[in-house]
Amino acid sequence: MWVDKEKIGLTEYAQDFKVEVIRSKIKVDYEGSPQNGRFYDGLVNNNDGPNTYTGVEVKSGNAIEAYNRPGSTQRQFDDAVNAGTPAHGKMDGEDILITRVDSKDIP
Repeated sequence: MWVDKEKIGLTEYAQDFKVEVIRSKIKVDYEGSPQNGRFYDGLVNNNDGPNTYTGVEVKSGNAIEAYNRPGSTQRQFDDAVNAGTPAHGKMDGEDILITRVDSKDIP
């Protein structure tokens, strides 16, 4: 069921912001992160520099509350990225940077 919510969330995100969402699971990380890397549900090219992307995270059901609870390492990771700490990864053999994170809640 969560796969359906993820698909719906990414489709809605693409429509809301009129962007193409890349639906690849790419592991990204930064030095000193609160967890061992992060996979986002989708990526959007920022078109503001070479290989910079926004990570799109879809949350539904209990995952919405878990993400927003104190101590959530996913939220801490995302907050650090949004505060200016880019997460590094590789997509199709090329280095990429996640410089922003958006979350889409699907009830």
